[in-house]
Amino acid sequence: MKAIAILALAALLACGDASGRAARTTYNAGVALLGEGKLDEAEQRLLAARDLAGYDDEVRFRAAFDLAAVAVARAEAALAAQPPAADQAMAAYEKARTWLSDAVRRRPKDADARANLERVEARLLALIDEAGQGDNALEKRLDRAIAAERDLRDAARALWAGQAASGGDPLAAKDQFEAAATRQRTLAAEVGTIADLAGDEITAIGGKTEEERSDEEKVRLVQLQNLDLYVQDARKAMTDARRNLHELAGELAHQRTGAALESLKRAREQLLDPLAVLQGVAADEVELARYLAALTAHAGKDDPLPAWLTARGLGGDQIDVRARLEEVKARLQAALDAPAPGADGGAPDPKAGEAAKVKAQVAAAMPSLEEASTQMKVASDALAAEDVAAGSTAAQASLVAIATAIEQFFALRQLIDVTLAQERDVIAAITPPAEGAQALPPAERAKRVDDGVSKNRARLERMKALIAEEQDKATAPPPADPSGAAPAAPDPQQLEEQKQLFARAEALRLEADAALVALAAVAAGGKGPPALDSAKLAEAKLVELQKLFFSVIEHLKELIREQGETRDDTTSAQAEDDAGRAARLPGLIERQSTHGQVAEAIAQALASQADAAAQQGGQGGAPQGGAPQGGPTPQALGQAAQEVRSALGSMQDATTTLTQARDQAQQMSYDIGPAIDSQKTAVEHLENALRLLQPPQQDKQDKQDQQNQQQQQQPDKQDQQQQQQQSADQQLQQVREREAQREREQRERERQAGGADPVDKDW
Repeated sequence: MKAIAILALAALLACGDASGRAARTTYNAGVALLGEGKLDEAEQRLLAARDLAGYDDEVRFRAAFDLAAVAVARAEAALAAQPPAADQAMAAYEKARTWLSDAVRRRPKDADARANLERVEARLLALIDEAGQGDNALEKRLDRAIAAERDLRDAARALWAGQAASGGDPLAAKDQFEAAATRQRTLAAEVGTIADLAGDEITAIGGKTEEERSDEEKVRLVQLQNLDLYVQDARKAMTDARRNLHELAGELAHQRTGAALESLKRAREQLLDPLAVLQGVAADEVELARYLAALTAHAGKDDPLPAWLTARGLGGDQIDVRARLEEVKARLQAALDAPAPGADGGAPDPKAGEAAKVKAQVAAAMPSLEEASTQMKVASDALAAEDVAAGSTAAQASLVAIATAIEQFFALRQLIDVTLAQERDVIAAITPPAEGAQALPPAERAKRVDDGVSKNRARLERMKALIAEEQDKATAPPPADPSGAAPAAPDPQQLEEQKQLFARAEALRLEADAALVALAAVAAGGKGPPALDSAKLAEAKLVELQKLFFSVIEHLKELIREQGETRDDTTSAQAEDDAGRAARLPGLIERQSTHGQVAEAIAQALASQADAAAQQGGQGGAPQGGAPQGGPTPQALGQAAQEVRSALGSMQDATTTLTQARDQAQQMSYDIGPAIDSQKTAVEHLENALRLLQPPQQDKQDKQDQQNQQQQQQPDKQDQQQQQQQSADQQLQQVREREAQREREQRERERQAGGADPVDKDW
């Protein structure tokens, strides 16, 4: 880049004019300082040159190019330091990418600017890979490629929509098209690396004989071979998309980037278990259903829709989703058809019981998956015939069927949660509406009650076996010691407590079921307690059942993850056009509201635990202000509860903003940026709560050292608190890194979507 800067200097010295003399003189001074390694002074002069340049595009282009050189030099210096400052290097490379993107936007055909942008992006990706443990793995690379291609697909969608709105101007948004083509080229190179990684692993496993390969390697080889086929499809689609972007063919670019994204998803799913694939299929079907609902609501209106939002286009998306569902169905069917472990008459397989359980779950899920596939076919056929209403109805039905299938694999706590959510829906259906509110039609109310009661009774029946299974695990004798030593005898008091817990769980399950039986009888016209009383009694029993198995820290970690994902989706919605954003808003509101309900439950649980811990300390169960049984102190529990309540307030603010956006979407564009800010604040409060709750993690050697020193000295309380803080910070580091990555991606999306000058935004 230094050599190129010198060429730029010579070019400007040869072509000055009076009006731009000050800008060019300042620029030349900056280049000279850059050559001397005086980065701060060079940056100041180059920025000043841009300020003075006015309409002199030559100076603005070359200054941006050399400001990138300043940033690269700083990145290299940070990496050369001891120890290397990787965070500073990544920040510097981010600046370099911004400046080079500006240069490419101004001179799309400049080969040096394009080549340097690709180098900087490649170096940045490499640093991101090195920043997190395991991020170089094939799976992680694929995840990032999918996210990047999804952003590119959305950018192509916006470009096509803008092109259509401009009346088909062939040169509309030419610079943005070229910038997107550059991004596609960089991403295609990364996907090529992914293909090489998969090929290397295929070669390594394939070099072994069939007898030498383990069962895991045999499965992995098949997965990688299938993955490679889809990755090659993605690379071809990316090549076509890049050409379409260069040709300013918005519609084709949108189609090809979408095809590349679909192939990458299919590739990633080869390495996932079927349940994870089903969840991904369900998420995409939810998005499709929302777009169909928006299209249905638009019927009869005169205002134009985005060019991409058509029945036939969504019908093609439905075909793709169904193909993924069919693939996971085939995998599940193969699992059903496989012989049971130990069926060959050999030694009993210790995993036979677990395998039989999984087979039973698959068998229970298959009818629902067949129904989901059938409804998806109905939806795609209806959309091909431009029947949006029928397509939307079928897509919704497929979602219900997929959800029913996924439920078959739920653990006990998940099943309790979904049962409680359904029961609250039943209560909402039969609760008299507030004054002025519109009541549900009787037929709709009866359908929701009948459906909810039927599903919840089936779930409660499944809980019976799950409760017994959990009890067996909790009360099973300890496994044999590999060294041959006799295992430690179980604690009789702990065993008795476990038996009582599961006995109480079974009693609550039966009481909830009895309340639902009474509700069903009254709903059918029979006699019994008022329906609402029975519904609320069932809810109360389910809440108590949930508390028996409620792990605050696990729920808190899951809520942090889910709130972060909702914020990501809200950011994506902000970047869409009005119609695309309106289609996403109802789902975002529903999810944000659910997060608030979970946060409220966590805050209540923490407050109760704080009271119980304080009472235990006051009664001698632990020193006053201490942590009973090594858990968080009463003060920490109380502070964590307050942090979660603060998060809840931010979540409610986000819900309010999204609701206002939904209500006003038909009349005007609405900024949902404040909701994104509220969601970010909510995550920060939740992270603070987790930091307060997470106990210090010590390895076995640390514990042994503490035991050896216990007779000689007492541990210093301040040191213990510092260790706890450091441990919690380490555990939250990955969460912070993901949030930082989201921030970077958000800035990039906003830059691409808004078309604003990135230099002006950054400086």
